[in-house]
Amino acid sequence: AARLAPDYARLQVDLALAQQDAFEEKIAALEENAELDDEAITAERERLTRVHLVPALRHYLRARDLCPLLGQPHLRIAENVHSLDSADPATDYLDRAKLLIPFDPELWYICGVQELFDNQPDKAWKSWRHSLELSDLYFPEIVRAGSAVLGTEGLLTQVLPEKPALLARAAELLYPNSEDAAHREPLLSKAQALLRQRPPNQMDAEQWHIEAIIARSRKQVPEAIDAYRAALATRPTEVDWRYELADLLFQRGKIDESHRELVTILRQRPDHTQARQLYEVVSRQKAVQ
Repeated sequence: AARLAPDYARLQVDLALAQQDAFEEKIAALEENAELDDEAITAERERLTRVHLVPALRHYLRARDLCPLLGQPHLRIAENVHSLDSADPATDYLDRAKLLIPFDPELWYICGVQELFDNQPDKAWKSWRHSLELSDLYFPEIVRAGSAVLGTEGLLTQVLPEKPALLARAAELLYPNSEDAAHREPLLSKAQALLRQRPPNQMDAEQWHIEAIIARSRKQVPEAIDAYRAALATRPTEVDWRYELADLLFQRGKIDESHRELVTILRQRPDHTQARQLYEVVSRQKAVQ
């Protein structure tokens, strides 16, 4: 297609992306190949660079020359500027991309990476925060890297936007174990405070569910139960949410209430394995009451 329409800039970008994707996929497979020694890996990496990465860069440069107002070529050239014999600094290409595609979360993630490389951490945190404001596409990478440098408090104040769902996810990602409750607390406390700034009648089902998860993690059981019920009042077919509520009720010794929720789940989803297993346990306990 590119041979038939050599002056079509977007097609040049698509072909470059395809070549870069092939390069990255094959490099990942190469690094996982335990049968190759370092010399063989280096030789294959050089071959893949010639076969895929060099053509990709040629097509990005061709697209940039054909249409300088396309943001994607500037972004990709910035990513690979170290592979070019002659090029502007990566920050120059990124600054151009910021003007052309300011809404692209990948751009702001890459900007943050480059700014850290250039020893400009304050700019990097702002770039990563903006990336997360636009999308959670690079959420795990940003949260892990930001936390490693800043710690939880720094991550909270400098990187994470004031979005309760992201704060709760960050707490779970960084501190998944029950013994990490103290480390999760700043993130969960902030998320809950943001949620509770909203009048209850303006909370949607997703927000109530986030409130339920946070309250449960913070051992606020009555509040968690109320939040689950509020979420399910709006979205009664969310069987996974209802299972979470049934499990919480069971753990708190509310056997009859847990049983009712499990019956509702199994009417909607008879194949829900976890609900079926818990139902059998709850039914046995209910029988001996």
